[in-house]
Amino acid sequence: MPSLATLLDSERCPWPTLIATYLTYFLIVVMGTVADVFGKILAFITFNRPNKNYASLFSNFDRFFHYRIYFRGVHCFNHPIRSAPGAWIDVVKRASKDHFKTWYCTDETYRALNFGSYNYLGFASGKANAQNEAKVVESFSNFGITMASPRANSGYSHLHAELEQTMADFIHKEAAIIFAMGFATNSTTIPALVGPDGLIISDSLNHASIVVGGRASVGHKKVFRHDDMAHLEKTVRNAILNGMPRTHNHWSKIVIVVEGIYSMEGGICNLPEIVRIAKQYGCYLYVDEAHSIGALGHHAGGVCDFYDDRFALLDWADAHLLSVPGKKEKAWTTPSLWGSVFHGRQPDLEDLRQLHDDHVRFAGTRKALHGMLGPQFSFFDQVDVLMGTYTKSFASVGGYIAGSADLIDYLRRETFGAVSAEPMAPGCVCQIKSVIDSFTPAKGAPRESANGLVQVDRLARNTQIFRRFLYDHGFQIMGDHHSPVVPMLLYAPNKIPAFFQEAINRGIATVVVAYPACSLIASRVRFCLSAAMTEEDIAWALEHIDELGDVCSLKYDRKKVRKELKARARADAEGSRFNDGYDDETETAPVTDDESD
Repeated sequence: MPSLATLLDSERCPWPTLIATYLTYFLIVVMGTVADVFGKILAFITFNRPNKNYASLFSNFDRFFHYRIYFRGVHCFNHPIRSAPGAWIDVVKRASKDHFKTWYCTDETYRALNFGSYNYLGFASGKANAQNEAKVVESFSNFGITMASPRANSGYSHLHAELEQTMADFIHKEAAIIFAMGFATNSTTIPALVGPDGLIISDSLNHASIVVGGRASVGHKKVFRHDDMAHLEKTVRNAILNGMPRTHNHWSKIVIVVEGIYSMEGGICNLPEIVRIAKQYGCYLYVDEAHSIGALGHHAGGVCDFYDDRFALLDWADAHLLSVPGKKEKAWTTPSLWGSVFHGRQPDLEDLRQLHDDHVRFAGTRKALHGMLGPQFSFFDQVDVLMGTYTKSFASVGGYIAGSADLIDYLRRETFGAVSAEPMAPGCVCQIKSVIDSFTPAKGAPRESANGLVQVDRLARNTQIFRRFLYDHGFQIMGDHHSPVVPMLLYAPNKIPAFFQEAINRGIATVVVAYPACSLIASRVRFCLSAAMTEEDIAWALEHIDELGDVCSLKYDRKKVRKELKARARADAEGSRFNDGYDDETETAPVTDDESD
């Protein structure tokens, strides 16, 4: 599949769709403006001004966007549910008497497959979380519902201390600190880290909590284009050369802030290249793993675990290619030459394509990192601050910061999220610790004995099936092959309510996204996959989504994919012919009669 940077390029949008999208917004604005003008003249609308001597609380654009654009699709948002957020949910039917300016809940519900929750590992409900629920209920009897005071007073228990140490060990850091709110983890930690002589360099598509934390900080801020490593390096280099504004003094520190998985784009950050830049120029690295912790990596360790595993596989591939006879290019289309190297299973052609793409993509970066850090290194050791939340894969609340012992001791004293805020409830602490424990199999036991790792493997399987189907059927999807967040581009604003309503009528609950949460022309529907979904669930949903793609005309890449599939089939055929000359058992070229003579 194409890279995220390619998918975000407006050139991928077909010209007729691009023109129709802009024309639709133009007509909406014109019609809304005409309605406002006539409304003022005829006094059909009133503005929110309690007293004409006071300025309006809202700008004209805010009012216009809210009433003339947002209200056209308001029925797509804020749907309440009447069940646990598992694989299937009961969505409450709503009704309105004023065209959804206000609405109320009815007693009716409808059953829908849940693609809207961040229940990546399926621990929000069901059998996967049965053992964890028992521990949570037991904690209510021993510790109550809440700690009833801030951490600095008497709101810190041994349960919190155990979770912090468990979390630090899980992601290979010296220490960790937990917070009761994921958003506040970023928004209160970043101001404590960067002072007036520091610089924050942030990805342009970072989460709002990072943006709020940057604004709250007295430090300086710069932004680099999303996933553009050349622009990041240029921004860092210019910041070092120019120094601080006016005085041109040296920065006391430069902190690069990125996310592991970008929740609106589904992309995984280019951590190897970011680490190279940070190490080469002496910057600190802050990684937000809200969506990646638990959902990425062979051991659920997030983006660092994911790249550790990927780089180990690439190192093995380098060594293996040296032993492959014949042309090296043929090896990438011959799965039988690779043996069971993909975590105990023989790779298929898609695995080899992805590995080959990474082999080419990270060739220079791997060489540079091995030169700076040595042949054996872990990305966990190269990230200075690891942040994550417990509201997704862990089915709880809150967040954490992990790093050196000195860093965590400093944050315990300085960040408002730790000093003044209410600590995490004991039941939530027990839920999180139980999930982390489920990632570790008993000593000597196989991987399948660890419930958490089984869920990790299921999520990876569902992700690959879902992404491959959508791409092969001509939908424009965004993000990385391994990301469980799958945004699918809709473009035109009229397709947002159309797709949502058609999907919900078929029993599929999704999240549609429009401006200002994304760019004006890149409206999308976002599917969040879950390990709780069975293969039958995925197949059933894909069948209906395929139908919706025809109904709503969403298969923008159909012709391109057909050509690509034909080319891929030819390459596979050549690879199979090449594979006929090898012995699957020995993985060596057979000796012919002529050679034996």
